[in-house]
Amino acid sequence: MYVSMNWIKEHIDIPESVTIDEIVDKLTKASVEVDGINRIGEWWEPGLIQVGLVKEIMPHPNADRLRLADIELAKSETQRVVCGAPNLAIGQKIVFAKTGSKVYSPKTNGFITLETAKIRGVESSGMVLSESELGISDNHEGILVLDDKYDVGTSAQSILADTILDVHIWPNRPDLMNIIGIAREIDAIFNATSTLTLPDTSYKVQADKSLPFPNIEIDDYTMCSRYTGMLIKDVTIKESPQWLQDKLRSAGMRPIYNVVDITNFVMMEMGQPLHSFDYDKLNGTIKVRSAKKNEKLETLDGEIRELISSDLVIADDQTAIALAGVMGGANSDISDATKNVFLEAANFNPNNIRRTSQKFDLRSEASARFERNLPPHLALLGVQRAAKLIAEICGGTIIHELVDVNKNISDKRSLVKMNIETVQKICGIKVSEEEVLKKLQLLGFELDSKKNNDLMISVPLWRTDITIVDDLIEEFIRVYGYDTVPSVAINGEIPDHDLQDIVSVKSQLQDLFVAQGFNEIISYSLTTVDKLKIILGDAAVIENPPIALKNTLSSERSVLRTSMRHSLLETISYNIHNGQSDIWIFESGRIYTEKSKDITGTFAESPLAEQEYLVGAISAQSLDRFGLP
Repeated sequence: MYVSMNWIKEHIDIPESVTIDEIVDKLTKASVEVDGINRIGEWWEPGLIQVGLVKEIMPHPNADRLRLADIELAKSETQRVVCGAPNLAIGQKIVFAKTGSKVYSPKTNGFITLETAKIRGVESSGMVLSESELGISDNHEGILVLDDKYDVGTSAQSILADTILDVHIWPNRPDLMNIIGIAREIDAIFNATSTLTLPDTSYKVQADKSLPFPNIEIDDYTMCSRYTGMLIKDVTIKESPQWLQDKLRSAGMRPIYNVVDITNFVMMEMGQPLHSFDYDKLNGTIKVRSAKKNEKLETLDGEIRELISSDLVIADDQTAIALAGVMGGANSDISDATKNVFLEAANFNPNNIRRTSQKFDLRSEASARFERNLPPHLALLGVQRAAKLIAEICGGTIIHELVDVNKNISDKRSLVKMNIETVQKICGIKVSEEEVLKKLQLLGFELDSKKNNDLMISVPLWRTDITIVDDLIEEFIRVYGYDTVPSVAINGEIPDHDLQDIVSVKSQLQDLFVAQGFNEIISYSLTTVDKLKIILGDAAVIENPPIALKNTLSSERSVLRTSMRHSLLETISYNIHNGQSDIWIFESGRIYTEKSKDITGTFAESPLAEQEYLVGAISAQSLDRFGLP
């Protein structure tokens, strides 16, 4: 996941004394692993790369696809350049590089220095830059157009420079797969009191019954625990404002058009995937159901997907319209003609989403989040935030209150009991109750109540991974700093460990074999039926069939072994073929069968009859009367 530090700074205050290297170091130690840093604008020269204004555009006298542009760089400075960008227009604020500037060249995959040159007979000094030439992204289809608020002559570095962190999010932390989550972590690490500003989710409803709100049904609440929807009327589909495009590009996403960009923006900002449907393409009730037999769906990538009953879909009364949590359907997507939008935010079963996305090889930003077990309450926040932005940016009107379909989902915080003495014992440091609570509160935890020395800590809804006191202690110490824990040598006697009788006997036998010159081998406990038949015979395998695995990783590892002889013989055969002749080997391990009256196994608590065996084999050559093998 790419994290823009400019975006982070819109939500928290970072002390001026804190460097980006400190943030990377402490963030990696405490929360997420930072795999890379991209310092955008670090090499831009302030006096050479700056904001310009397109004053006039003229045709190139010798080339149809090129144009001449007069670029105002100051009140008394205008520069004429040759430009081939299709999106160049009079009145645009752009980024201009003067002669002598260093820019990135996608053709050479390196930097070049601009020089005055004649292009098709016309002298050109400088360049109007694209995102690619600035090193912001790979986009070089047109020039970068800036918001009109920037003054001509302003250095590009002062307004566009950014630091992008490439962070690895661990599977148990879905709360960090968004800008707010990372901002909260940095805030807790570097600030004594919270400076976090959350996104505005307030919105206004103007009731309008001209568009009936569709009924929503969920067939299986174990597959979809919550489904929320909102209806926005009279939207205008067009290109997103520049600030929104910039945000998406900083997160590694390509802007498409406003409605879709807003859903992607909210996903990156808050962590909740959303989907927008063209309301006028829907037919009747919205249903979350399993796919029907032989049902097909054309997804937004143009592929026809053949579905099975384990695939979860969003459907209307006629057909499937989306592959739930993975990708939308082409039959209900937003287009230039869309006027009314049905907005969805839901919470899907993570195992089902993972299985479906892997089956179709459709790993998306949405599925990556659903697979990590998102908290159900996030759907409510996400859909409200997106609806608000669609109304503001796309000119639409929210005409119906949010509809929330779920089965007794509680948005009440869970409680975990914690004792300060336990914190001190596990962390190995003397720390006060006040210090522990202060750090936990920065992460969103709250003190619910206190009785004697026991603290009842309220867990924030977005932390689905916090269930026991050890989780709370880990939260405290990681932001407090692992490096504050003193290094103290272990003192006291190491307690004796009583071995089970079977372990003790096996150990003694292993020592005896080794003392006699045997080498121990370790082989797989999984094998094939054919190999067992070679060793035991067909009748023995039929009488005592091996236990088969449901999901095998290899055809050579399909059943649990009922004998260990085959592994010894395979090892001997391999060594003989590689020039070894004197082979003394043994193996200690288990064989597995179904339990019966006659065979119960060594371990009573095991569901299988597991029997401990120790077997050995010797392969040697005798010499003839001439001393030859």
